[in-house]
Amino acid sequence: MARGHHPEPPESPHATGAAVDLTLCTAEGVPLWVGSDLQGVWSPHRPTEASAPDPVAAENRGHLRRAMTVAGFINYPVVWRHWSYGDRYWACVTGTRFACYGPVRGPGRRSG
Repeated sequence: MARGHHPEPPESPHATGAAVDLTLCTAEGVPLWVGSDLQGVWSPHRPTEASAPDPVAAENRGHLRRAMTVAGFINYPVVWRHWSYGDRYWACVTGTRFACYGPVRGPGRRSG
């Protein structure tokens, strides 16, 4: 197990395929500065609405936020890098009656 990694319960957004942690990169795959690195767990700049440490980070976060929002994703405000579509949190925030994704037990059988 990686240091600092905690396995998520099967109903977590990441485990259902409904959430991603991501950042912006150049066409060559070089990460752009957004105020903290992708694994910046203890950074004071981790929350989405935290002030970015500099104008470049603020601009890049704005690009990420606009691109993901236009695509229908919602951000988990505790961390800038977490975006979801179709999980329970997404359904709650968007007013959608049901989540699109959830835990599955066994081949092809939904839990519940």
